[in-house]
Amino acid sequence: MWGRSFEDCFKWETDNGKIENDSNDILRKKVEDKSHELRQLNGEDLQGLTLQELQKIEEHLKRGLSNVSKLKDEKVMQEISALKRKGVELMEENQRLKKVPSLIPLHRQSSESIISNSSNLPEDGGSDTSLKLGLP
Repeated sequence: MWGRSFEDCFKWETDNGKIENDSNDILRKKVEDKSHELRQLNGEDLQGLTLQELQKIEEHLKRGLSNVSKLKDEKVMQEISALKRKGVELMEENQRLKKVPSLIPLHRQSSESIISNSSNLPEDGGSDTSLKLGLP
């Protein structure tokens, strides 16, 4: 660059700018083409297409749908497997908890008898309280 004249440098910069413009034009055209393709895949801009072009789009969509369905099925199966594992874990936990000694006595007094016993308390101005124990 040091041994070049001003005109040579200007020409080099102009050529470089032309290359950038050409690259931008190519990229802009690619984006435009892909956007048009996407609109067609979404069912838009189909009026001017031939039967063969429409069939090509239809096959492309069928392959895509098939891939989506396969992936969805795999994910559903994974979810089912995870839920089955969780169910087995919960059943094991339930069995383990059944073996743990309970804090509730095995011979329980019914909640009705507790309430009826508390109603036999003298009514000498004391407070009336009741306690209900047991499972609903």
